[in-house]
Amino acid sequence: MRTHEVGGGIPPSHGRPALLAIPVLSTAFAYVGGHVIGEPVAMAGFGLLWGALALASAPRIAHLGAAAPFWANLPVWIMLPLSWLVLGGSMLAHIAGATPDALLQMLQQPGYGLFFYAIHASFEWMLLPWALAANWSQPTRRKLLLVAALVFYFGRIASAAYFAPNAINWGTNPEMAAAVAAQVELWIRLDLLRLAFQDLITAMIVLVAALHPRFQPAVREKSHVDQLNRT
Repeated sequence: MRTHEVGGGIPPSHGRPALLAIPVLSTAFAYVGGHVIGEPVAMAGFGLLWGALALASAPRIAHLGAAAPFWANLPVWIMLPLSWLVLGGSMLAHIAGATPDALLQMLQQPGYGLFFYAIHASFEWMLLPWALAANWSQPTRRKLLLVAALVFYFGRIASAAYFAPNAINWGTNPEMAAAVAAQVELWIRLDLLRLAFQDLITAMIVLVAALHPRFQPAVREKSHVDQLNRT
């Protein structure tokens, strides 16, 4: 039996070469997100640095997750309440900003959006990468978390390309936004789809990964693991 099937960390046969994708993806993602704040090059540099650090630390994190279920579970347990918290916050925001006028009033409030930015950023740059690395040796949970990552990052790219720039622009230029009420109403409807696709699906997947018995990290006696690793 191969080592990675029993919790041996990232297998050298295919897992470690795949790590080279980390800095590429993190740089590209940061570059896209950087357009929201008008600093794509600076954010790309941050993404490259973050990717290099993640590349160096991922094998160690994978080894810890393979060695003890606690370290594999920890990032998933942290994500569980946060994913449902941001889902609830998104739903409340849509209830409070159900019309263009109500949304524009919300966007003009100081600090609006910081709640979502803080949680989304923690998922983007820490929790999801940590959970994937820590559970890389657990095939069933790894596949589930990969789906969650694809859904979440696709939603974040959509936010960086469309939702966030428009919201920031309307919040700083309410008179202009009032003249394009139809576009604001379209934004509200599309953001409901984003909520269902990104926030709801991510929260449901994290719930299953955290609590469903099928996706729990395998618990093996250390002596059994050592014996299998020698084969």
